[in-house]
Amino acid sequence: MNSAKGEEKTGYYRGLQYAFDAYCKKVLRNYARDIQRKKKRCLQRQIYFSELDTHQIDTKLICHEEYICETDFIAWGCPIKLNNCQLIHALCKIETTKREIIFLSFFIGLKDFEIADMMRIPKSTVQYRRKRALEEIKHNMED
Repeated sequence: MNSAKGEEKTGYYRGLQYAFDAYCKKVLRNYARDIQRKKKRCLQRQIYFSELDTHQIDTKLICHEEYICETDFIAWGCPIKLNNCQLIHALCKIETTKREIIFLSFFIGLKDFEIADMMRIPKSTVQYRRKRALEEIKHNMED
């Protein structure tokens, strides 16, 4: 009687093993089909360079070059990274003190009285220099 139960369990586990084996084979088969379909789609869309005529080369092979302009500034020990070429050039044209006020105010987020304390100048001077610096930057960016 014991051997009958053991054979039942063995048969049950063998059935599970066959079912799992069939499942794995099905998954692998479908994955292989997906790969074949992707390759087929790529081949349908792919055009060899040697098959293009001069008109197609001119229309399909257009290259848009973008130059990345990135500069690091340091204002009172805080690194500031900029990647706008026009802004970088405009900032480089203004005085160092005005540039530092702009960085401390807009990029680091300090208030006028904090900047005045750091630079040991009156708050009104910070306000004036920031206003003039913004005008100069605007003028430089318009040119």
